[in-house]
Amino acid sequence: MKTMIRTSLLLLAGMFAGSSCSDFLEEYSQDKAQVESWEDLNELLLGDGYLQPCRFVSDDDGSFTVSEIHSNLDILHFMSDELKENPDNENDLLSYRSDKFAFYTWQQDTGVDQDLRYVGGDEAYWNMLYEKINTCNMVLALIDEQPASREDDVAGRERVKGEAYFLRAAYYFLLANLYAQPYHPQTAASTPGVPIKLSEYVEDREFTREPLTTVYRQILADLEQAEACLQGKERVSVYHADLTATLLLRSRVYLYMQDWEAAAREARRVLELQDGLLDLHSLTPGTDVVYRDSPETIFSMGGYMISVAFADWRGMFDNYMPAYFISDEMMELFQRGDLRTNLFIGASENFRQSPVFLKVNGQQRAWGNYSEVSDCFLLRTPEAYLTLAEASACAGDEAEARRVLETFLETRMETAPSITQTGSELVGLIRDERAREFLLEGHRWFDLRRYTVCQPYPWSKTIEHGHVYYDSYYPLRCDYYRLETNDPAYTLPIPRKVLEFQVSLGDNERPARKPARSENY
Repeated sequence: MKTMIRTSLLLLAGMFAGSSCSDFLEEYSQDKAQVESWEDLNELLLGDGYLQPCRFVSDDDGSFTVSEIHSNLDILHFMSDELKENPDNENDLLSYRSDKFAFYTWQQDTGVDQDLRYVGGDEAYWNMLYEKINTCNMVLALIDEQPASREDDVAGRERVKGEAYFLRAAYYFLLANLYAQPYHPQTAASTPGVPIKLSEYVEDREFTREPLTTVYRQILADLEQAEACLQGKERVSVYHADLTATLLLRSRVYLYMQDWEAAAREARRVLELQDGLLDLHSLTPGTDVVYRDSPETIFSMGGYMISVAFADWRGMFDNYMPAYFISDEMMELFQRGDLRTNLFIGASENFRQSPVFLKVNGQQRAWGNYSEVSDCFLLRTPEAYLTLAEASACAGDEAEARRVLETFLETRMETAPSITQTGSELVGLIRDERAREFLLEGHRWFDLRRYTVCQPYPWSKTIEHGHVYYDSYYPLRCDYYRLETNDPAYTLPIPRKVLEFQVSLGDNERPARKPARSENY
């Protein structure tokens, strides 16, 4: 029986037309409109269910533009303490800076530009995640109907089903950590989460935000289903979710929930399946550190041109005139003897005193470097080690935490240190390791959020971002904005266009923000 696919979702304030094919998902047929087999649903999931990479597209005039800008949740890099603007950057990237201004400076309304005029566009991230969820819902609604007379068909059908459950869990997890307050075990039941929609058809009703505990229960339920479907299935590639990826994501969910015992258990299960670490002693500066066939790579949603993305041909980490540098705070975290210093970061050709991101060198594409694995939803074995260390430390098993951390650092430091720290110092060391290891991989903003409510060792910091205003090519002034400790702005507002469509959702409290100080040029 042929079943027509509908891609509507009432939750969305606006719809994105069409979709694009990616280099690493060549089997995707973007015009598929009917389902006749589980293979059709596999193609649908690959093309519309997974996040697509940010990539260059050649125009007719020979120039290059960037596609899929919103698909990689680039805002995660701009809200944390990982980046700082380059005040000497040329005019080419000023429009891009203006687009990210509201996120970079934690504005009350994330749809405003640098002059505080509402321009919208911030709903794209919310819309994209719910569109992906709706694709997963469609796959899950139709997959069991597909014929599977052969054993291979039965296995393939179950695999696609498991991937859909995994992806839906991942997207609700991302939504909850963008648009809901951090998970606090004592208050999560009364904390507004995000709307949950599990049906594939349009529902003509007003949606409300489920309690955060309900959202996390749904995430864990989906991961349990994913595990059941993916158990015993061979990995297709790192671009398909498998059992190891499912267990690692579940360990992350439990870590955020502060269920230390469960987080440690799932991290151990991951390491039983894949425990490889890349020994950085054998690498030289400029060598790829994060790549598809690395012993550390578990899962990726595709490549991302982080070094050159978002601005015609010159990107935010372009070697000639980068728009952003790694922040001074991040640089100070890299200690003498840390092998990651010259592998994860480097220097711009004309600004050697100012580091830029080199971690995912990858292949040369257009004018920049293209990574074969993503920056935003990449699952690597170091996460399992550091989750196990953190969960053990917070649960009081400090000996295990030190043992795991020492094993990990043997591959990261010139001389493996002996870990003697205890209590908050031990937890702080693990947190610093996460900041170093996952630089610009999308972890840091979420980590900063959850640390504010960590029951055994709560911690928060003040972050300051400077934004430069220009007159033509010449900088006029730099306004410095601050995210205070335990700031409500660690949670994004519900986008204005979404609220106009679904008033019943309610908004998140987020203060208006003015510059803490200014400097004239």
